[in-house]
Amino acid sequence: PAAIAVTKCLGVGAALLLVDAWGRKPLLILGGVGCGASLLVTAVALAMRSVTLFLLSLCLFIFAFSISWAGLYWVVVSELFSMGAKSAASSAATSLLFLTGAVVNFVFLTLVHWLGPAAFVLFGAVGFASAWYVHRAVPETKGRTLAEIQALLAAPAGSNAAVTVTNGDVRYGRWRGWDWGRSTAPATAAAAAAAGRSNNGDAAAAAAAAVGDG
Repeated sequence: PAAIAVTKCLGVGAALLLVDAWGRKPLLILGGVGCGASLLVTAVALAMRSVTLFLLSLCLFIFAFSISWAGLYWVVVSELFSMGAKSAASSAATSLLFLTGAVVNFVFLTLVHWLGPAAFVLFGAVGFASAWYVHRAVPETKGRTLAEIQALLAAPAGSNAAVTVTNGDVRYGRWRGWDWGRSTAPATAAAAAAAGRSNNGDAAAAAAAAVGDG
């Protein structure tokens, strides 16, 4: 219906306006919660056989998805990974995206046939899980340089240590069990090393190193 198309356009337009104002993480969390809640409403609408409520829930889902995951996935993937890991990691993430989409397309009608309205409860749970995952594991990339993002990812929980430097090579280490690669670019190495020293409380040494490396 035209209402769904209009809702999608409104969601995409809102995302363009809010992605730099609100940040990536809040929109992804809001979108996950919105998708989950709207799919629960869809399940209720099917159980009640209410066409109006069903259409409203679909519009809510399309808006929540369009303002968040539809476009911000590509933004976050482009900003999250180091240059050394970007090619392989982005390819793997995008492949997984299309693979899961294909699986959902393949099993959706079967699940609806087996579970009825409860199938939408299942997909709604995935939406809530995505919001929880972003809240727990995805850093905010708005306004941060690549070096700052990598230092943030590398810092262990409860620790200020962000990077290690060996012979000019910046190793970002591991974050929540994942290896995010490394960077040997001089500018990135200098910035990350300075950030690491600053995180350890040596702001003066970090400033001096930045000036000397420049």
